[in-house]
Amino acid sequence: MATVIVTLALVAAAVFFFWKEKPPQALQALVGVKAADLTKIEIVSGGKSLILENAGSWRLSSPIQDEAETSSAEEFADSLLSLSIGSAVSRDAASFSDYGLDEAHAARLRVYAKKSAAPILDVWFGKSALGSSCYWRRDREATVYLAEGLRPYLLNRPVDDWRSRALMPFSLDELQALHMEKPRAFSVTKSSGSWAAPGLSADKASELVLAVSALRFTSFAADAPDKKTGFNKPSFVVSASGKGMSEKILLGKEDGPSRWAKVEGRKTLGLISKSAADSLLKLLKP
Repeated sequence: MATVIVTLALVAAAVFFFWKEKPPQALQALVGVKAADLTKIEIVSGGKSLILENAGSWRLSSPIQDEAETSSAEEFADSLLSLSIGSAVSRDAASFSDYGLDEAHAARLRVYAKKSAAPILDVWFGKSALGSSCYWRRDREATVYLAEGLRPYLLNRPVDDWRSRALMPFSLDELQALHMEKPRAFSVTKSSGSWAAPGLSADKASELVLAVSALRFTSFAADAPDKKTGFNKPSFVVSASGKGMSEKILLGKEDGPSRWAKVEGRKTLGLISKSAADSLLKLLKP
């Protein structure tokens, strides 16, 4: 009986040590790093690569080049800085597939920061574990850990979910003017904190600005002929100015419950809600 008790005690101690052991250097590369220090995030999953780059604002550079949804990119960057690594659960590379950490199924994440050509973090994420944790390992290391703070599904997010859906690239605070070209030419300008336009009341001018700023892509398209989109004869054209730059927005043909829209500077086109477009065009009627 004494032998059995001793054996059980040793097993319990080994299990306790195995699950409670912390990694010797838990994400040391990110200690003291701020979100503004991050310059590039690369996610490789399912054989596809997605790259976000930060040069004052986040942009997608692969597999397409486009503006990133600021809130999504910043939230993701913040989650990386708060990522915490817990207990070691395995030290055997042969067990990677059990945790979804083999290269065929895991998502690889590389994070770059200022003043560093090499990634400050190069890790693989596998299956979800208990609660909000998941399995994680460093590249070229065999030890598998539990990680908290980053859900694996975020690493498999479709590229369109990273793209900015706002047609106007400025916030209302940054916007300085709207220069309408179609269906009629006039400008809406900011004066003493309010909006003004020839022949429009201040309320109507503000309503017009809000309607333009609220336009959002519901879906994106790689390309489509003018015969389908109507961009060769757009129903609405406006140039929005702010932050020392200007962006031209075009609305084309109706397409079922949607209407084609295009942002020239972004070289981005897709569909927006027809009802949102109709509300905007209604404001421009005499």
